[in-house]
Amino acid sequence: MTRRAEISRYVLAGSLAFGMDLSVLIVATQVLGLHYLGANAVGYVVGMAIAYTLNTKWVFTEHRFDHRKTEFAVFNVLLLVGLGISELSIFLCHYILSMELTIAKIASACLVFGLNYLMRKKIIFTARSNAE
Repeated sequence: MTRRAEISRYVLAGSLAFGMDLSVLIVATQVLGLHYLGANAVGYVVGMAIAYTLNTKWVFTEHRFDHRKTEFAVFNVLLLVGLGISELSIFLCHYILSMELTIAKIASACLVFGLNYLMRKKIIFTARSNAE
């Protein structure tokens, strides 16, 4: 698969995952009354579950790790890094800069989206021969 096709698929998969992430955030805050940072964490994890499934089955063709358990564990470490960045950026945008929550989430997603691609591509979805 070409790099352009891979990135196109990543954008589509990420858009689907973000749509679910944002939906969970909105429902959790507006319907269930959860604090926005807790709701963001729940939405982020739901979105990343969708992203992991699509990334492993549809977006990336190369895998560094032989075992899916190892790959999933590394993916979850990266998930925590991305979640930390997401939580911090939403806090700064919403609480400090007084942005509306949905706008803060979109700003956060723009930042985290590119970082997630670079981390996943470099650490997980690279052929073993290129990894060393």
